[in-house]
Amino acid sequence: MVCLLVGCAPATVRLRATHLDLAGGRASWRDFPAGAICDAEPRFLLDELSSVNGVLSRYLRLVPDSTADDAAWTDEVLALVDEGDARLAPLLDAHHRNLADLGRCSFSTQGAWPSLRARGAELLTAVRARLTLSATQAREVRQARELAAWRETRLRQQDEARRACPVRLGAAIVSFAWRENGATTWVFCDGAQVTRAPEGGWSLEPAPLEFTRGRRPADATYFAAARRYPEGAIVAPPSSASLSAW
Repeated sequence: MVCLLVGCAPATVRLRATHLDLAGGRASWRDFPAGAICDAEPRFLLDELSSVNGVLSRYLRLVPDSTADDAAWTDEVLALVDEGDARLAPLLDAHHRNLADLGRCSFSTQGAWPSLRARGAELLTAVRARLTLSATQAREVRQARELAAWRETRLRQQDEARRACPVRLGAAIVSFAWRENGATTWVFCDGAQVTRAPEGGWSLEPAPLEFTRGRRPADATYFAAARRYPEGAIVAPPSSASLSAW
């Protein structure tokens, strides 16, 4: 009744702000009810929306795009990608709603508001696309590095196994075996190598004559030794290193 008699100014919207610290910056925003954003204090609202734009812009600067090489994917960048993937969705959704509702406000066409809204819409599109791309790229980078580390370890194990071979060789003795990309390879103490291809075909790379002193076991002996070799002793890349990284 008092408002009807003397008139009242629009009530200032009071909502608890949500904060997100990411990429070295802080974004603050409020989840306004439909239409309520126009009743917010414009100065505070400008600061909030600008803080969100700032964090999104920093994310795009710090997270590599598809043209970057592997060196750009530092541990810090990989951690930022994980954090962004886990935490950015609520911010992006709220920023999208707030920018859309802002377009209905009378002041949205004045001063810095048009450029802020345009920049916000541009950043939303770019960050959503980067999130999808960076998640895939980060996974591939991790897989490739994990596979490279496994290969380095495998070569060291293979060399250690070769040094453990008996001095006098009387038969085809497997020293080491590994499986990668569907192919299995058995290396023998005399230097021979048997490979079973992914499609199932078998092949033999004979040992150098100088290693066998001119006497090589029959080819069938190598194949039989490979088949007898314990499956559990065949080393393989970690399951997290997908075939696409091989």
